[in-house]
Amino acid sequence: IAASDESICTSWLRDVAALDPSADEISRREAVAWLIETLHGTWNIIKHGLFVNDCVYNDCSTFPVGYEQALWLTIEKNSLQDWLPEKAGAYDATERNIVSIIAEKNEAFDLAAALAGEVDKCENAAFKPEFLGYLRRYFSANVLYIKGFRVHATLFAVLRFALENKSADTPLGAVKVSEALAKAFEEIDAVISEYRRFYAETDLPHSFYQLLNADKLECFRNDARRLAMARLGWMPR
Repeated sequence: IAASDESICTSWLRDVAALDPSADEISRREAVAWLIETLHGTWNIIKHGLFVNDCVYNDCSTFPVGYEQALWLTIEKNSLQDWLPEKAGAYDATERNIVSIIAEKNEAFDLAAALAGEVDKCENAAFKPEFLGYLRRYFSANVLYIKGFRVHATLFAVLRFALENKSADTPLGAVKVSEALAKAFEEIDAVISEYRRFYAETDLPHSFYQLLNADKLECFRNDARRLAMARLGWMPR
């Protein structure tokens, strides 16, 4: 049975008692329209955050814990090339493609932050304050989630480029790979710390902490550092 966006959102808002019973019909309709528009904005965030060139870059929506696991997930398990031959190069370790992957992750984060900002600014009187608080917590957590994939996928992409070229001195965009690696490690370290603070300071459903998982990011970071040092002679600064 086909259902419209409006009927789905209206049903959900009714089921969770999100609307103030005293709100007039116009405010209710405006609230539903705003929610539809907001939720429509989430797909581009997921598409660019958890995918790379339309191919899955995640392990059941969580972070791969090692370089080889990430490589297997991207090149073999989640490759689209059997269905779309043009996707065979989705993870190619060319400078142009690696720079494009990093840009895609930055775009996903910017979109997530912008959408969370719009949710923060929502003042529709038809929504109960506790429902708006719920939305703000979830959209804020999504920014952290996408930030994790940004730093994870960026480190993977830079390291793969370096390993394929067997050098940390190769140019990558406007910098050398060694500089890009240093920045990628610094950024993933910062997000690991941010996730640990999030765990200590919040009390949300368990699924949040499964997704915003500092231990998984740390495992990947440690494995990437080991490979960079052993195979490239790269040293942390």
